[in-house]
Amino acid sequence: MSLLETADTAQLIRLLDLFPAANLSRDWPDYTGKKVEVCKAVARSESAKSIARFVDRNFDSCRQHVHVFSHDGKLKDAPPVLLQGQRIRHQSGVSSLYLIDACYTLILEDPIETVDLHFLWPVRVELESSNHCLVRFVILEKDLGSYATRSYIGTKGATDESSILKHMVNLHQKHEFRGVDLHKGIKALWDENLIDAIRIKFKKHKSTTTEDMDEEAGLKATYPDVYENIKTRPIRSGLFKTLGTTFSVPTFSSKPSDYMLTFPRYTEKLGGTTDVVRQVLRRN
Repeated sequence: MSLLETADTAQLIRLLDLFPAANLSRDWPDYTGKKVEVCKAVARSESAKSIARFVDRNFDSCRQHVHVFSHDGKLKDAPPVLLQGQRIRHQSGVSSLYLIDACYTLILEDPIETVDLHFLWPVRVELESSNHCLVRFVILEKDLGSYATRSYIGTKGATDESSILKHMVNLHQKHEFRGVDLHKGIKALWDENLIDAIRIKFKKHKSTTTEDMDEEAGLKATYPDVYENIKTRPIRSGLFKTLGTTFSVPTFSSKPSDYMLTFPRYTEKLGGTTDVVRQVLRRN
């Protein structure tokens, strides 16, 4: 049986809560009320197949980390298993959706007690082009204390992204599977005024500098001379706002040398995060 079929109602509610309320209502208009009420109704009434279809269809709208890899062009499908991840949806040669049973242990106080919290963690692997592969992780809720019945002093972690990425690299070594430096694509979007930096950390000759703009003002628009200095230097990390109407995602961040894009906000429009990734790769 699949993880969705064996999951209890609380696990399903936590899974559905990772998605925007608008997407839940769009896919299940018969369930009304506040988001938590809709999540409960769906968890109690809908089939595992229906929920899997929803997660796959709406994955793009979640807050997420996207890791970009290249390969030799001979990688033709995503793996059937991803560490402890169970594949629940598969489109041959295109993508696979996995759920990982991510267990966090809360250490409660007065008296000391440990409580395990199980999250169904969605991860998707996509063959984006003939030689690019994306590994996408939904960002799990970090405020685990909201699930505690009393005060707590700490948590013990679960499977993390780095172990899954290492597994992917080891699994596909023969396909020259490696992370893609995203500097060229990010800087091209910036040069074309499709994005501007709100916060950026960049390398100088003998130091690292951070520029943090006030009230989400764009760095290039405000300090063009600083932009001219930055555009030839390595970017350690950056938070960017999108400009104009090209993108539906308002902001995203990147660590270009670590081949990662982060989307910290929900987006109700399907395809919003994918549009950003593709535009970066097109210019990379």
